[in-house]
Amino acid sequence: MNKLNLLKTNQSRMLQKLWLLSVVVFFFACNENTTVVNRNIQIEKDKRAQIKLLNDQLVDAVLNNKIEDLKKIMAHEVISDTNIVIISSISNQLSTLYKSSAYSILDEYNVINPKSRMVNSVVSVATDNNDYLINYFSETKESYISLILLKGVEMDFLITAFYGKLENKWRLFNWEFGKYRSYNYTAPNFHQSATESYDQFRLIEAQNYSNMAVENLYPASDFFIFVKQNKILEFNNKVASEVKRRFQFPVTLYNIPSHPKVIEISPRELDHNIIPQIKEQGFYTTVFYLTDINIKDKQALTIENDKIKKEVRTIFNKINMDQKQVLYMAYSKWPTEFQDANSVAFVETLTD
Repeated sequence: MNKLNLLKTNQSRMLQKLWLLSVVVFFFACNENTTVVNRNIQIEKDKRAQIKLLNDQLVDAVLNNKIEDLKKIMAHEVISDTNIVIISSISNQLSTLYKSSAYSILDEYNVINPKSRMVNSVVSVATDNNDYLINYFSETKESYISLILLKGVEMDFLITAFYGKLENKWRLFNWEFGKYRSYNYTAPNFHQSATESYDQFRLIEAQNYSNMAVENLYPASDFFIFVKQNKILEFNNKVASEVKRRFQFPVTLYNIPSHPKVIEISPRELDHNIIPQIKEQGFYTTVFYLTDINIKDKQALTIENDKIKKEVRTIFNKINMDQKQVLYMAYSKWPTEFQDANSVAFVETLTD
């Protein structure tokens, strides 16, 4: 091999080495500026075990109103008199709903940023209608999010815990709580039922399902966003507008001689302790109406109510939201509360 060819070969090898070196440098540079998100079983076992201990402490402290225990796991930066008052108020609410500290994990995320004090977004990998994303500000380079599910008889609440790593130790920076499910329905589940009712021309039922979707839409205030949030809100506005155009409440039932007035049709969470005729605990479509019949005249009220049931089915179509019973509340004057001395309850049990 002559000197010229040898020189070219050496230059070629040198260029290859430089190219490989540049690729390696570029790779590490990209990694240095990339946020890494690990989900659920992708997270290191030791790290998950550390967070589980903190979750145990958090749930126990919140459900039993142990504010001093809660402060022990919180970052010092977020402990203030105002925050403690808010936390105590939330804790009081939850402690009345849940007597057990049992919980499950909906999802958890370990996020590693290239630096501290960054805005992060994590996206769920759900395969159903319940896809969501979480937006939050991370004070620390490494953070951890636990979605803690407290399952109840009627409602499932979600505690969303945001941890950050300070001096190699995990600390609680923030936590939010809200209703995640009602009677096994999430906001997107209610929305799906609402659209199905709407497609079958059951407008009132569609509105009621849609309203319940909105009620369950914010399990962690603005931190937790269902992917379908905008669709849910847009549909809710659409249905509300259509109901307003089609029905002018109160709706007077002129085909009934006593001319009762339907003032509202909406779902209520009920059980037999509230209304003895209710068979199962759940949410029931409730028809609120005004009557001119004496509220103590049960016989006359029953005759009128039988007529009202038929008229309601004719005017409003199907309203029962897949329940076997519909509740009717008769009032002698405009109601200021659900049950009072001026009201009588009737329950219709459906056969089809």
